[in-house]
Amino acid sequence: MSLLGGRFSLALVASLVASPLLTACPEDDDRGRPDAGLEAVTLLEVAPGAVVPGSKIVIKGDGFLDPSVADSYLSLNGTLDGASLVVALPATFVDFDELQVVLTPDVLALLPGPVGSFMGTAQVTIDYRPTATRVASPPLPITLTLTDTLEPLLADLQVGGEIYVNDAIAVEGDGLLLGGGEGSTLARVEGCFQAVDTDVCTPVAPAEVIVVPVDPLDRTRATFPFSPKIAGIHPGNFVGTV
Repeated sequence: MSLLGGRFSLALVASLVASPLLTACPEDDDRGRPDAGLEAVTLLEVAPGAVVPGSKIVIKGDGFLDPSVADSYLSLNGTLDGASLVVALPATFVDFDELQVVLTPDVLALLPGPVGSFMGTAQVTIDYRPTATRVASPPLPITLTLTDTLEPLLADLQVGGEIYVNDAIAVEGDGLLLGGGEGSTLARVEGCFQAVDTDVCTPVAPAEVIVVPVDPLDRTRATFPFSPKIAGIHPGNFVGTV
């Protein structure tokens, strides 16, 4: 069954749920990195660029080691709001090309404060326990914004023509929460619905639907479903706001 989409004027609301906070090696078994010598550790990306308590920082590169043989860190060297900052944040092994740092309270306690703008370099540092060897990636220039909350910006909502129940409505903006420990962004939809063959546009109570990021590290693009709780499942026209 279909719903004929009307025009939308927009506003977006976000809900933040705080949660716990904010290089390679030699011969080993298959759980490490089998080789005759230390392999080069590389760091390609640290994302997202803005984080809140509970956020997951994803570290992309290569040459990372399994936790059974090594301890990994995201080392930051630079300034936080102009003050010198040198810190190593414990990182969790995901794969040989990915690590993660979750901004739990314990991790945030390693920083001088929960908010600020970091400018400097990042490195992946790995302590290889069997030989007490430390290796690190070349430094990568980064900027990282630490904040208590993110305020969503809605720039565009792609809707029009005929849509169906649970069709994805595309959202473009910024400051969207990415789910998990940092919380979720919600679309609040309200207006009126005029069923086919009727002359009355019946008011629709506000309905909140979770906004899902298109990319788990991108705060600018997302979608939400045109849920049945917005206007039911019968064909007609919906006019309202998001």
